[in-house]
Amino acid sequence: MSGGYRYSIDKCPTDRRRSARRILRAPVRIAHGPEQFGALGHTIDISPDGLLVCLPPTAEPARQADSILVSIALDDGLLHLLGIVRRCARGGDRNWYVAVEYTQLDPNDRDRLDQLVGETNPPTS
Repeated sequence: MSGGYRYSIDKCPTDRRRSARRILRAPVRIAHGPEQFGALGHTIDISPDGLLVCLPPTAEPARQADSILVSIALDDGLLHLLGIVRRCARGGDRNWYVAVEYTQLDPNDRDRLDQLVGETNPPTS
């Protein structure tokens, strides 16, 4: 899934949401159900509460209120996030933009997410 991608994360310049978002460019796969291969795309930004994903025009669009699994390829492995689609719209570039709010996270994935968005300090060795 990496395909030469390197992820980077930066703080978004302005934000009015309940949690600060961070710009994150990383490969992502979205699955709408069990045993489904899922669409490949990339993240746009991420927060402790949700993320925005860009999918190609040929991807099957998600519908508002769909439950999905988002798998983000990071240097230390895949980060799996279960969530619900809050918004899905086609952009001027014809790509699909999908806003996801997390619904259920494994405690280890929550810890990794918090470290990624800067909510906690990384563990020291």
